[in-house]
Amino acid sequence: MISIAPGSHQSLQIGCYVIFSVAMVVVCLRLYVRQFLVRKLGVDDYLIIVASLCSIGIIVTVPYMFNLGIGRHMTELTEHQLLYGRKWAWVSQILYYLALGLAKTSMVALYMRLASDPMHIRFLWVFGAIVFCHGIAVTIVTIDICTPISIMWSPSFPEGCIDILDFNYFNAAFHIFTDIMLAIIPIPILRNLQMNKRRKIGLMIVFAVGLLTIATTVARQVTNAISLLRPDFPWYWSAAELCTCLEVNMGLICTSVPALRSLFKVYFGGSSNNNNNNKKNNQGDESYELNRKQTSSGRNDFNRFERGKKQVRTHFFGRASRLTSTSNESQDDIIPGETDGVVQTTDFLISYEGGGTTHK
Repeated sequence: MISIAPGSHQSLQIGCYVIFSVAMVVVCLRLYVRQFLVRKLGVDDYLIIVASLCSIGIIVTVPYMFNLGIGRHMTELTEHQLLYGRKWAWVSQILYYLALGLAKTSMVALYMRLASDPMHIRFLWVFGAIVFCHGIAVTIVTIDICTPISIMWSPSFPEGCIDILDFNYFNAAFHIFTDIMLAIIPIPILRNLQMNKRRKIGLMIVFAVGLLTIATTVARQVTNAISLLRPDFPWYWSAAELCTCLEVNMGLICTSVPALRSLFKVYFGGSSNNNNNNKKNNQGDESYELNRKQTSSGRNDFNRFERGKKQVRTHFFGRASRLTSTSNESQDDIIPGETDGVVQTTDFLISYEGGGTTHK
């Protein structure tokens, strides 16, 4: 069992590796879906790739920190271990802020591919810009958090540095706010999609999984504050480092979960809906239907949803009758595809008598 008590350096180190491994598996599955099932990587995928590289950087710092005394009392460490252990902790925090900003921006980019309302799209642009700029800004501030930066790993720390505790409080509040917003934003977007209620609720739950990161944000802030307020920094920072790994990798997992829905549906859901429209044929001697559709497997059905594009499917209906004036107008509806795709359907009514044909 993994203990999160300060000083449990072996358990805490293992905890970092476990959550990192889970996150990398989930991200790799997400990229598999995008590249091989959907066959198209989006901006959100590229952002999550860079965020994952930052997470890899964080996990690389973990053994250095623990080998240099993180998780042990100051009295047990040499001066070299004290100074350089804090140096690696600083590097970890730089990558933490960058990874979190990119992961949240990736989620916003995913929402933008699903949104169709111009107001929603404008809001997402503004919100995404705020999240992205915040991530870049706090990363730059962390890089230059002390003047000169060598104070960070010198005995005079924290003299010459900004108020690190207030800086952490501000960022924790910002991340909690954005986590809540990222769970709320999909509600009006999904409400506009014409799909059954069960699917809408399912997707909302999938997107709301991101609220789990709030717990890791709070835990990281608490452990950060304790390590900065107590004189025995190495002893208490071990728990803070685990929470850093938890928050970043939980962000990667929650951002990638929506893509895995397609993976499970493809391999376990089958493609039973592929030929649903065939039942409309041969309904009368005087009626015929020319149905032009794209027959697709379960994979291609999910390609539509994952790409976030409206597909166009056109049905031509003909009716043999006396020549009459028909005034039925084409109707465009945004509806789910044969499975979960978002499809724009246009119906054309063709009325004719003898050799004459009228198109509507």
